[in-house]
Amino acid sequence: LRMLGYILGKVERANAFIDWRQDIMHLAEERTGDLKEADRVRVLCLDFTSVASGNSEFYYGWGQRFINLSGGLNIAGGLPSSGKVSGEWVLEENPDVIILASCYPKEGFGYSLTYDTLAEESLNAVLNNSVIGETGAAKKGNVYLYSYYGLGSGGQTQLGALYLAKRIYQDLFMDIDPEQFHREYFEEWFGIPYQGVWFYP
Repeated sequence: LRMLGYILGKVERANAFIDWRQDIMHLAEERTGDLKEADRVRVLCLDFTSVASGNSEFYYGWGQRFINLSGGLNIAGGLPSSGKVSGEWVLEENPDVIILASCYPKEGFGYSLTYDTLAEESLNAVLNNSVIGETGAAKKGNVYLYSYYGLGSGGQTQLGALYLAKRIYQDLFMDIDPEQFHREYFEEWFGIPYQGVWFYP
């Protein structure tokens, strides 16, 4: 990004964006840095489509980086970087929180969405899965969906980390509004109005 700044004659703006992004990443790290491993929330990230289809094996590997940035404990961290896990494995691990990556507007997420009805339907489809519905995360209301291309890919992982940290460490992030930073991302850095459904509920 710095190199692009030099090429385009926008060095100061490129550096300012990098600083802004780093500040968000450090915010999450600083507030969770003193947590002992035993106190960290155990999080599993799965692909929405593989869960909503009713399968008993699920793709993982999405959003792993922002679990770590949020201070969560990625329970798939010891597995290969991507692949499938069985329903039996999920139930044995019994994560505290499950997040699911959505890649398509039809699932209720993205810039073009101005209402969360589809996101609610997608969440219900996940909770009706015979495996996910039996987890502690589901029973405690700790299952969340998010837009992968809006919060988990490229340079947006710091935003995904804030949304997740706000859910899993409410006391530590009580004064933080992830949407405020997301709005800055769109309006100050891209010059377009903030809108869309990105994290639910």
